[in-house]
Amino acid sequence: DFQADGKIAHEKQVPILVMFGSATCGFCRRALQDYLVPMHLDPTYQGKVMMRYVEIDSALKLRSFTGVSTNHKEFAKVNNILVTPTVKLFDSTGTEVSEPLVGLLTADFYGAYLDRAIDEGLTRIRTAGGMGGSGR
Repeated sequence: DFQADGKIAHEKQVPILVMFGSATCGFCRRALQDYLVPMHLDPTYQGKVMMRYVEIDSALKLRSFTGVSTNHKEFAKVNNILVTPTVKLFDSTGTEVSEPLVGLLTADFYGAYLDRAIDEGLTRIRTAGGMGGSGR
């Protein structure tokens, strides 16, 4: 439920990282196992980002940021996902707040690319989100 997630993300002033993947994508499994699952379990990231997974060929239901009932496949289509894995970061309303990461890129640097995207999203949200950066 991205609408409910959006409310939580707004309160916490954090981006929502969405990995768009496929059950048949080996690079997706690697991105999840080697990077995203460990990040999700790392307390350092708890106050920096919310993480979600959307399977681009699934009919599993979800609620969009605007509250529309849809499914994973349609949500991926609306977000123009053509390659998996693709990671996008959104603000609480579903607006992208960093450049998407398309493909696994260079595996040696993928964690750094994820960190950079998360930091970019955090900066955009906290600067524009009414907190004015860090409580000026």
